[in-house]
Amino acid sequence: MTKAELIKALATATDMTQINAANAIDAVGDILFASLIETGSAQIPRVGTFSVRAVPGRKGQNPKTGESITISAKNRVKFSPSKMLKTAVNE
Repeated sequence: MTKAELIKALATATDMTQINAANAIDAVGDILFASLIETGSAQIPRVGTFSVRAVPGRKGQNPKTGESITISAKNRVKFSPSKMLKTAVNE
């Protein structure tokens, strides 16, 4: 589903204009970003939980040259689907 399709579906489901639906979707995205940055997790009821995980640095190899390189540590976002979502997808 694209953002345009999501906006249209939200507008239809809630009787709001597409502009208001687009603003609502953007606001939810902004709130999720802020929550992940501040607390390291964000939950969307009936959908799942997003959390930030630290990935340690490691040694790697440049596939083109075969040279050993160091891959720096970083944070990644992990998504854990809710039980309801898992069940719905697997039916």
